[in-house]
Amino acid sequence: MNALIALLFCLLCGAMIMAQGWYALIWTPVGFIISLYATAQMVLPLVLGIPRAARLIRRKEMRAAVLIPIVLVPLSWAFGLSLLLFCLGWFFPSAADFAYNNLALNMGMWLGTLAILVGPFSARTRNDFRSDFDNAYCKYQLIRETRKPSQENYIEAVIQVGTNLYLYTLPGSKDAPAPLAFRLPDSRYRYLLFCLGTAAMASLVYDEKKEIQPQKLLEGCKRAATWLASEQTRDYFDAGFTPADPTATDVGSYLQNIINHWAAWPDLAKANDMQGQWTLISRMVHSAESNEPPDDADLDRLGPLALEITCRMPTMQRAALELAERKRAGH
Repeated sequence: MNALIALLFCLLCGAMIMAQGWYALIWTPVGFIISLYATAQMVLPLVLGIPRAARLIRRKEMRAAVLIPIVLVPLSWAFGLSLLLFCLGWFFPSAADFAYNNLALNMGMWLGTLAILVGPFSARTRNDFRSDFDNAYCKYQLIRETRKPSQENYIEAVIQVGTNLYLYTLPGSKDAPAPLAFRLPDSRYRYLLFCLGTAAMASLVYDEKKEIQPQKLLEGCKRAATWLASEQTRDYFDAGFTPADPTATDVGSYLQNIINHWAAWPDLAKANDMQGQWTLISRMVHSAESNEPPDDADLDRLGPLALEITCRMPTMQRAALELAERKRAGH
């Protein structure tokens, strides 16, 4: 969806340059950015915020009072923009006429509005809004029951998050961040183990209350990976290659190796060393592709995936906790 909007924006800029000249390169982005931000404040709370709040209220996880600020935000923006436009037309009529007749500005604003209106159809937009919603309205959350999820709940949740990461980034998936070059008969299986280890590490790094037992989590991921290898062999191994092959990946050793490599990530994150984080993740991903060390071309190719995973680490932890709570509650 974002790629389509970007393409439309480039086409619009080209059309506006032909219609109004090079100064359209200024007004088209200005209109797009203004409309993108203002429309997001007015539309997303109503389209995505109210349904999410209703679900949380129904599950008794949030107070009904949260609906008041959710509705007030778009109303405030609508009132403020209306007042601004009125004042502009009243006190600066020439500026209002210029804005009204500026085709590049208006077309940019229309495209910005369209980008927000189609945003809810994108899974990435919904996930980002969910994270922003939880941060903005956390004070309305109700205190949950003191009974915590069991270790099995955490393990099942982390496995689900890890397999979702695998499916989301696998070659051929709709929004795969980077092209993966699997060269080994068990590359897909190795990559599954990387995704499970990544989800486990995300959960452990942000587990401030130390509710998850690392060894049990690792053993649970190992059991799940072993079961998938035996029950869904075609999905993870090339034809003629099986988990029993002498050259097959040792599940426990590979998972432990991934966790050992991830151990360097918290220090890189604290130091805000983004390049170091991307290189670390790219090297781990490449170990699923090939037994050869990665070269600069491999690191550049895997960079977008490394960036995606870096940004998603906190989200994966929150998703695992939410899933564990649901499993505890029997939902």
